Amino acid sequence: MEFNFFTFVFLFAILTSVLALLWLNFRQDKAIDSSFNAVPDGF
Repeated sequence: MEFNFFTFVFLFAILTSVLALLWLNFRQDKAIDSSFNAVPDGF
């Protein structure tokens, strides 16, 4: 039970970190495409 729980938490942390990186990368690319010289608000 504990092994399954810790494995689930570990995989969930990896998945959330990957999704966060992809979301930030997509948002940064979108902000750069929309306004190249201006600094994005979420940067």
